[in-house]
Amino acid sequence: MARSEYEITHAAIRYATACMLDGNWHALREMGFGHRECDALQDLTLADLAALERRLSGHILKIKLNQSLFWAALAEVRRESTAAQIRIELIRRDAPADMLRALYGMGDKEYTRLRRHHGVPSGVGRPLELDPDAAWALSEILHRYPPVPTPKDWLAIADESGVALRTIWREHRRWQAPTSGTAAGAADQRRGA
Repeated sequence: MARSEYEITHAAIRYATACMLDGNWHALREMGFGHRECDALQDLTLADLAALERRLSGHILKIKLNQSLFWAALAEVRRESTAAQIRIELIRRDAPADMLRALYGMGDKEYTRLRRHHGVPSGVGRPLELDPDAAWALSEILHRYPPVPTPKDWLAIADESGVALRTIWREHRRWQAPTSGTAAGAADQRRGA
């Protein structure tokens, strides 16, 4: 028997045996195992089982792909992979801990571990203060995005504005808080809001 056929037969027979031990008769019926096959498998020793797997030539199984489940699972894996890549990019670009806490529910230990793992030096000091023109330009960019930007949006805002994520996040948080005399107040006044 070809090696790949042996491996799939071996896995299927072992899976059927495990289903019998668990009483998963539904799975066994779906695989085509009836009462006679289950009784026969139950009486086999390990040596008999190994000999049976070696003797079965060709494919004894009909394997059918559930395409809708396959594509749904693959789409979910791709979404998770993209989300993980964006999270890593946020870390690499020195996004602050409170931003990642808000976006992902990330704790301080995980944040610190990921920064170390990706070689990001620890952030020291406050983000730079923006001059009024830069604050105005940043507020204009932020207003083109949804009120609650996605992680991918934050990266796009940083790229478009040329402002560091720490500064963008701080300014965004300031503008969300109802206070006067901040850069947001100045930006709103210039905009006529």
